[in-house]
Amino acid sequence: MIEDEPKKNQCFKPTFNKDQFLYDMKYHRRMVLEISAKEAAEQIGISGASISRIESGKETPNLENFGIITAWIGKTPNYYYNEQK
Repeated sequence: MIEDEPKKNQCFKPTFNKDQFLYDMKYHRRMVLEISAKEAAEQIGISGASISRIESGKETPNLENFGIITAWIGKTPNYYYNEQK
């Protein structure tokens, strides 16, 4: 049996890559669009305070907002998840 091959009944647990998500969100807003958090909030449809809390890592967006933000960045939600043993 190949060592890297998963064993039967071994499951994989997806993990959220929060650092990459936060980096991409900030980069897209600041470098690509060159807009303020308030302007980004208006485009995304959430409050400026929420954008600030999310970008600072103090808040994680709910599933709906996560999907909206990832689409705004130009990525899929799955992009930010890694499978781990």
